[in-house]
Amino acid sequence: KATESKIRAACRQLQDQGKALVRSAIATLAGVSVRTVASYTHIL
Repeated sequence: KATESKIRAACRQLQDQGKALVRSAIATLAGVSVRTVASYTHIL
């Protein structure tokens, strides 16, 4: 899925920057809502 790919990419970007995987940060980078990120916690 495109959304899952965006979330995975956002997680990688945060990890590369040494930042915590916080739902709000992932959502901002991925361009999705925090609620959407919450529904994809199985990939985090």
